[in-house]
Amino acid sequence: MLEQEEPMRLSSFAKQTGTSLIETVLLIAVTGTLSAAAFSQMGIDSSDSSRARLLLSGMSNSLMEAARQSRFRAIADGVQHKARATVVLEQQPIQLVAGYPTASAAGIASALIALNGWQHQQGEEGQLIWTHESVVAENCHVVYQQPAKAGELPGIHTVDSGC
Repeated sequence: MLEQEEPMRLSSFAKQTGTSLIETVLLIAVTGTLSAAAFSQMGIDSSDSSRARLLLSGMSNSLMEAARQSRFRAIADGVQHKARATVVLEQQPIQLVAGYPTASAAGIASALIALNGWQHQQGEEGQLIWTHESVVAENCHVVYQQPAKAGELPGIHTVDSGC
């Protein structure tokens, strides 16, 4: 004969312990709300500083990649050993010195594809200084230093002491 299951009794629900799914979701929502409020009160300056440093890091990486791509094009065109040359990337002429982009609008600035919010200005000889429009602090920029002679690499330095 088939055994019949015993019907659940109300008393079996009353004996359960632990939290329900609804209680857990409510706890997570409240904890998340309190955490967000606490973080926003703790560090507006630190989040701006972190954002500025993240922007500088991204620009530093972009400059490195643009210099690398220009160098690859110089090698492909056979002009990597010339003191001065011009290559074309993405239909943009790029002026080179020692096989890498010059620190100028016609050099590294032309090698970058997108410059959303970035401006550059001439620094010391052979330097181009990059700043972002959303960062108004002094000493918060990226410096591109073209190579001084053949066999040297370009220098890319992040200055974040004022971020």
